[in-house]
Amino acid sequence: MGFVEETKGPSRNVAIAIIIASIFTGIAITIIASMVGAPNIQEYLSAPAPF
Repeated sequence: MGFVEETKGPSRNVAIAIIIASIFTGIAITIIASMVGAPNIQEYLSAPAPF
């Protein structure tokens, strides 16, 4: 995110917001995909370590 050094004011935080949103989206997709791909959702959610 090289443009961060060139911006001033609140627009400087745009790159940080994009990175944080990408991380949260990646985590959400991982959790949802693992739940959808589980053969039995009841056993998956009651497992001691489902992830």
